[in-house]
Amino acid sequence: MSIAVRPPLSVVIPLCNEAGGINKFHEDLSDALSGLDYDCSIWYIDDGSTDSTLDRLKAIAGNDQRVRIVEFSRNFGQPAAIAAGMERAAPGIVIVMDGDGQHPPSLIPELVRLHEQGADLVQAQRIENPGAGLWKHFTSSAFNWVINRLTDLHLIPGSADYRLMSRPVVEALRSMGEYHRFPRGMVSWTGFRPATAPYAAPERLTGESKYSVVKLIHLASHAIFYHSRSPLRLCYALGAVLMLLSLVQAIYTLVIYFSPQRSTLPPGWPTLMFFVLLNGGLQLFMLGIVAHYIGFIFDEVKRRPLYVVRRVHGRIP
Repeated sequence: MSIAVRPPLSVVIPLCNEAGGINKFHEDLSDALSGLDYDCSIWYIDDGSTDSTLDRLKAIAGNDQRVRIVEFSRNFGQPAAIAAGMERAAPGIVIVMDGDGQHPPSLIPELVRLHEQGADLVQAQRIENPGAGLWKHFTSSAFNWVINRLTDLHLIPGSADYRLMSRPVVEALRSMGEYHRFPRGMVSWTGFRPATAPYAAPERLTGESKYSVVKLIHLASHAIFYHSRSPLRLCYALGAVLMLLSLVQAIYTLVIYFSPQRSTLPPGWPTLMFFVLLNGGLQLFMLGIVAHYIGFIFDEVKRRPLYVVRRVHGRIP
């Protein structure tokens, strides 16, 4: 009788300037993993931290043989850090989470339990965030609403980059070679239907959120342009509307010209300037959309790596 062997479990945590809370986070993570019957490894990805995050991670790795540290040469962004962790994780289950404390490690046993029940993808879903104000809730909800309406993706409300992935999901993500990445969208695109594990988000261990309104807009634009052709369809729609308005204006002018009210026909300067400015503005707007897509193509064809590693610390298997 053969005995089923559990796959190894790797936890990937991107970090940038989290020195103030990393020790407490690692303690909580160790407590969560201690009750699991899995061979666990922990991958901290130092994404160009400028504080003492790396030094504290080295101290943690010196006392915990499960810990490995990937040190980037500079800040390459969270998507690149997630990719670096998944590429180095053991061939088994991978859990991705933030290290700021708002992704509670205590939820990990529930993620694993749902996976053991047959789920290839288990998405943590935030149902409460007492530290967030109305503006944070509004921007988060608006972000998901825009992405779900303008792309073919389906983002779960309250979802973030806290999830468990089986090997098939990890391999599907690793096979995607694009430079610009939106992990939540990429996971949704794979088609694996997620089980969800709700949780109440605690307050950050230290510092403030790195996602400002400007960064959310930037992230949303990347997600829309990279996962949808809706902006190009908008160009078609605006062009059609402009043509329709021009046709209406031409018909109106002809009707007045051949009617007894011909003398009341306005000189046309305001109308002419309006349509000239409207046409010029729309052309520049649509050209900007096309240029944005060309910019993505430009980044892709260079085939540069997602990140550059300065050094890997800890016991390498």
